[in-house]
Amino acid sequence: MSAQGRLLRGTVVGLAAATMFAVGPVAANAARPKESASLAGACQMRFLPVPVAAESSSVTGADHTGRFLVGQATVFDGTASVVESLLWTDGRLRTLDTSALAPYVGVKVTDVNSNGAVVGYRTTDVTTFHSDAWVRRNGRYTLLPGLEPDDATMAVAINSAGDIIGTDVDLSVSPAVFHAVIWPAERPGTVRELTIDGASPPWAIGIDIDDDGTALAMLGPVTTPDQRPYIWPARGQGYPLTGPTGTTNPFANALHGGWVAGAAVRDTGGGFSTSAVVRWHLPDRTATLVSTEYGDAFAVNRYGTVAVLGALIHRNGRISALGDSAQPAVLSDRGTAAGTYSGSAVVWTGC
Repeated sequence: MSAQGRLLRGTVVGLAAATMFAVGPVAANAARPKESASLAGACQMRFLPVPVAAESSSVTGADHTGRFLVGQATVFDGTASVVESLLWTDGRLRTLDTSALAPYVGVKVTDVNSNGAVVGYRTTDVTTFHSDAWVRRNGRYTLLPGLEPDDATMAVAINSAGDIIGTDVDLSVSPAVFHAVIWPAERPGTVRELTIDGASPPWAIGIDIDDDGTALAMLGPVTTPDQRPYIWPARGQGYPLTGPTGTTNPFANALHGGWVAGAAVRDTGGGFSTSAVVRWHLPDRTATLVSTEYGDAFAVNRYGTVAVLGALIHRNGRISALGDSAQPAVLSDRGTAAGTYSGSAVVWTGC
């Protein structure tokens, strides 16, 4: 379970990463609303341990139990600020040694599964912003192949089986061509493009992958007429996701247990529009407008609860407040959330 969309969201390195992690629909009133009587009380927040001299920290991914969390911290080492990759296991901190990925100019950690396998990507060139996807299993880093040897790659999510989803970028052409790809656990060292009717989509980025192998990607650059989420089910034909009636420009950030969380644009009249939270249920192909107060949903759990800026919204409409400065990035099946609060990595429980 990654912070796609989100991530998706978060720090990006270079032009390719910036395009890949562009946020969803921009809205005039997508900011966190003031709390209202509909809120069911705040969750309990706890700051996660971080390295000494950390200036800021964040959670970027988690497994679906919430036992494993990954993230990053900006740490002042006495001379300069450096970014360190972090892994929390049952709340205990470990700083990941990424020296095996050298040489690089930056490393981003994006997700972790219930076996503790971590994925992310390194950036190797500040001129072309070339990146290489990697996976860390049992303390060992392995670079993941691209569709072509010189392509840039980024891994963004990993499921419980070890299947990894991400994006392959052909930087040899201008504009660069983006392909959604999977690195299957059962075939180590291989990569497979997510195609439609056997053909490569003109523009696709990998977003998330469910435990049964169902894959989620975004087709078409953000805010263009071609923008839409697309599902490749574990079995059967793929299909696009459409927003609820009266919305346009759907955007999906997370997938789990047959639920998809994201947003779409609503026309509010007078030439104005706003971003509204949308939840899709794949088994019955439905799209629900969850909230018009919150601009986007960043994570979803197996019960259909979605994480938005400052709150969790449950399927029955109950809202659990996280706080005005809360930016949840991940949400476990046990109801715990994790993310950032005022620039620090935190978890929320008791929601």
